[in-house]
Amino acid sequence: MSEQPLSAIAEINPSLPRHVHDAELVSFVGMSDVKESGGITSHRDVPFEAVKAGFTRFTEGDVLFAKITPCMENGKGALAAGLTNGIGCGSTEFHVLRAKGENCNGFIYQVVQSRAFRQKAEMNMSGSAGQQRVPSDFFKEFPVHIPDPPQQRRIAEILSTLDEAIEQTEALIAKMQQVKAGLMHDLFTRGVTPDGRLRPTREQAPALYKESPLGWVPKEWDVFETEAKANVIDPQPDHRTPAEVLDGYPYVGIGDVTPTGDLDFIAARKVSYAAFNKQFQSFEIHPGAFIFGKIGTIGQPTRIPNDRFFAISANVVLLTAKLKDDADFVFWVYGTAIIERQVADATNTTSQPALGIQRIRKFLIPWPKSPDERREIVSKLETVSENIQAEKLALDKFLQKKQGLMHDLLSGRVQMTKSRGLIALA
Repeated sequence: MSEQPLSAIAEINPSLPRHVHDAELVSFVGMSDVKESGGITSHRDVPFEAVKAGFTRFTEGDVLFAKITPCMENGKGALAAGLTNGIGCGSTEFHVLRAKGENCNGFIYQVVQSRAFRQKAEMNMSGSAGQQRVPSDFFKEFPVHIPDPPQQRRIAEILSTLDEAIEQTEALIAKMQQVKAGLMHDLFTRGVTPDGRLRPTREQAPALYKESPLGWVPKEWDVFETEAKANVIDPQPDHRTPAEVLDGYPYVGIGDVTPTGDLDFIAARKVSYAAFNKQFQSFEIHPGAFIFGKIGTIGQPTRIPNDRFFAISANVVLLTAKLKDDADFVFWVYGTAIIERQVADATNTTSQPALGIQRIRKFLIPWPKSPDERREIVSKLETVSENIQAEKLALDKFLQKKQGLMHDLLSGRVQMTKSRGLIALA
C-alpha cells in the first residue's frame, strides 16, 4: 500500500473511449439526478447530437464527482451504471474519474465519497462565494492511501455491499412513508368503524357522509376551529432575536428538526439564562405539545419534550390540546393535507411565507365525536410511524458502520484480506 494522488490510478476528465454516432441514444444525467448519498436516481435517453456539446461526457463504470458548492459538500456523486449504450452526458459541474489499467473504479468511487476526502476537497475549493468549485488539479495533488488492485476490489466489494443495504433501507422507508400518507388521507376523510375498519368511501356508501366546511366527512364527525380544541401559543412574545451564547438554554425551531422527527437540542443555538428569563413566555409544556412553523418553513408539526428547559423560536407557534386525551389526535391532524390546504390559502408570500397566529387558531379540523374512534385513528398512525422509525434507526446504524469501515479501510489503518472483509460484513 502506498500514498499517492488519485491521478496515479485514475484518469481525470478523460475522453470517451469510443466514437459515438450523433443519432445514438445516450443517458443524460443532471445534477438533480444524483443522490447526496451517492448514486444515480434517474436519467433520460437523448440523441448524442443533442448533448455532445457543452456537457460532461462519461462512460459505463466512470466515477462522477460533483465539484460545485454545495453539491460537493453534500456528497453528490455516483458510479455510473445502467447507461444507455454505455454512454452518458451530464452536468458540467461533474468531474469524471476513470480507473487506469487494473485499478478499480469502485474503490475510486468510495474514496471520493468518503467524508475525509470531501472535507479536504472543500478546503481546496476556489472561486467566488456561492460558485466555488474543486479544481481538477486537486486529484493530482491530494494524496490518498492506494492499495494494490486486488485489495481495491475487496474494499469496494465490502463497502458496496453496505451501500446496497443502505439503498434498500432507504427504498423501504420511502415506500412506508407513501403508505403512511395514503393511510392518513383515508383515516382523516373516512375514519374507522367500531370494529377498527375504514368506512366505505362516499362513492360506495353516500349515506354515511355529510357536507361540511371541509367537504364531505362521516356523519358521526364534527368540524371545529383549532382554538376550540387546542391552545395556540406564541412562545416568544418579544420577537427580537436573542443574542447567541455558548452556554445557555437551547433555542429551537423547525430548523432543528432531525430526519427522524426529533429536536436536536445539542446542535441548536443557545440563549443566555438571563435572556430566557426576561424575554420568553413561561408556560407549561403538556405531554403531546408540538411546534408548527409559521414563518419561512410553514408547518412540519414536531412534538416537543416536557422534561427540560428550552426556548422556542419566534418562527413557530406552540400547540397544546385543551384535553390531554386529545393531544395525539390534534398532532396528527396538523400533519395532514387538510391543514396544508388551509396553509396554502392563508400564507403570505409577499416576502417570505408567513402565517399569523390568529389565522392558525381559525384553521378547521375534522373531529370524530367518538373518543374511541379518535384513539383508533391515532393508534393506527402511531404503529406505522414506529415501524418507519425502526427502519430509520436501522439506516442510521448502516451509515455509521459504513463511515467506520471507510475510515479504517480507506485510510490504510486496516490491511484488508478477503476473509477479514467477509467478517466485517457479518
